[in-house]
Amino acid sequence: MDALDKVLPGLISGLISGLLIAGVGTVLKGYFDRKIEALKSDLSWKTHARKALFDRETEFYLKLSPALASLQDVLLNVTASTSLDSPDKTALERRQDTQQKLCKTYNEVIALAGANRPFYTKDLEEKLDVLIKECSMWIDQHQIIISEMIRTNKEFVLPSDYQEMRNGFRRALQQITVIQDRMRSHFDQYRDS
Repeated sequence: MDALDKVLPGLISGLISGLLIAGVGTVLKGYFDRKIEALKSDLSWKTHARKALFDRETEFYLKLSPALASLQDVLLNVTASTSLDSPDKTALERRQDTQQKLCKTYNEVIALAGANRPFYTKDLEEKLDVLIKECSMWIDQHQIIISEMIRTNKEFVLPSDYQEMRNGFRRALQQITVIQDRMRSHFDQYRDS
């Protein structure tokens, strides 16, 4: 028994150590498995949220782009539609047609910007706000000119009023280009990554 007494404490100690190491290993494995699952879940949620935001922003840009193009066309044609391009219409009728087109396309841009405000960048929001303010001011000026034409029964507008309004519309056109460039650069960053 002396030999067993000598070996038995070592065996028991080894067995206990083995069980402890195996138990700690199991506990640690379980801990790290839970941590890995939590990280995977968090990454999955972040990926899903970013994709949903990207999809929503893309959907907004797909709607905004043609609305901006329409507004751009109306602004580019504002001088043509107020000139003598339609001899069967009076200057007042041509201005009223132009005003209706301006208001329609302008209101479409405003509606899109307002309905999607949480889904695009602050930078783009600021650029859209500048465009909206610029257009609003000159659409109002255009309406004042129409009202003055009705009031005075004149078929023409003073060149200074007309030139001032055209310059305002040119600034709006420049802002549309800035917005389109910003939208393009937004997608370029995804293409490059």
